[in-house]
Amino acid sequence: MNNNINSIFRIHALLTKIPSVAQNTQVLEVWAQLFELTESDSNKKAAVVAERLGWLLKEVDLAKSELKNTGHPASLYESVLIHLEHAFSPMLLPSIWSSVQQYLDAQTIQTLAIYSQVVPNEEELIKEYDLNELYARISELEEFLKNSELPIRLQTLIERHINLIRQALAEYPIAGAKALIEARRSAVGELLELKHQFNDVPKKSVELNKLSELWENVNAVADNALKGYGLIEIGQKVIDLLSK
Repeated sequence: MNNNINSIFRIHALLTKIPSVAQNTQVLEVWAQLFELTESDSNKKAAVVAERLGWLLKEVDLAKSELKNTGHPASLYESVLIHLEHAFSPMLLPSIWSSVQQYLDAQTIQTLAIYSQVVPNEEELIKEYDLNELYARISELEEFLKNSELPIRLQTLIERHINLIRQALAEYPIAGAKALIEARRSAVGELLELKHQFNDVPKKSVELNKLSELWENVNAVADNALKGYGLIEIGQKVIDLLSK
């Protein structure tokens, strides 16, 4: 049986990957391992973890709405969602892992697996190959920027677009393909607002071509995951604005 890919599925999938740690391990360190963070500065690490827990809490809210729409009595799932809200609280970051683990017992995890199949399918999973291809294109563009002769303001814009896509890719395991959609919408908005600043800049540079190719790739991956959903126009708008 194929899995329904939705907010509950993503939360469940993430929780099943929590590393095995001693119960007295700091909560911050466990989440940092799960999110595969390499940041050594504790304050910066805590900020990133708190941000990602915020993404998870948004998915819990979405799961609540999705479950309500199924018509199932709230009494069947409310306690599980409350457990998740407690577990994902940034307030627990300085605590030891047992303070989070108490909310993520076997019954909670099992209930999530069941309800992930009750809520309708949202999208298809993006293949690992496609995600790796996006990261490779980002790295290639960053290499071109190192020796770029483009005006600083345009280099800065390209870097912001790279950061938008990196952020969306980091958010994808939690929020799904809608994270890529939001990145594209932000890119379109910025380009529409600032395009008058680049009227004197040649649009045939290697860096801009690579950025356009990167957005084409993002567009194709998101469109495939969401089976259209009227998104081609959004991605195409980014590409058109970059090429004009």
